[in-house]
Amino acid sequence: MSSRINIARPQPSSYNPDPHGLSNSRASTGYRAANPDDPIEKLKAYSQLVEDNVEIYSQPLKPHLPAIGRFLIVVTFLEDALRIVTQWGDQIWYLQQHRKFPWGISHLFLILNVVTMLSGSGAVILKRYTEFAVAGLLSVVIIQGFGYGLIFDLNFFLRNLSVIGGLFMVFSDSMVSRKSVFAGLPTISETDRKK
Repeated sequence: MSSRINIARPQPSSYNPDPHGLSNSRASTGYRAANPDDPIEKLKAYSQLVEDNVEIYSQPLKPHLPAIGRFLIVVTFLEDALRIVTQWGDQIWYLQQHRKFPWGISHLFLILNVVTMLSGSGAVILKRYTEFAVAGLLSVVIIQGFGYGLIFDLNFFLRNLSVIGGLFMVFSDSMVSRKSVFAGLPTISETDRKK
């Protein structure tokens, strides 16, 4: 009678949880390589592991990523304002001696640049008056090009091209978010007018 009970149960010494030899001694990463010795498959498995870890550990940052992105777009203006303030004497000397700015105009030029860069950068980061902030920062780029005599310099143009592109991205984002301000109100579309 005991042999009848043990028929459906595997014997403890001969039981194999992986009868086909497909198990792996390492913990599963969710990706099973067809050939574990292939370097491409190893790279895919490792990249999947890295991607999973980045996803897990970046969760606390996700709500703050837009503000960090806006800060990184305008950080060049913040750096330039800090540089002008810390090198005030050198900036004044260059504008007066080499660019032939009169005494008061050189000071006004630098003060206007610093105030516009600081207020425009702060407004972009805080998403307040973004259209005016972008216009002010674009004007700083153009005015500095003329003021320092670099408007036709290729290096100056290419460096500021990426800055202008970032400002246009901020401007387009503000235009998209401005359209959705009245999200709760009904709108009339072309299909509604025909009815």
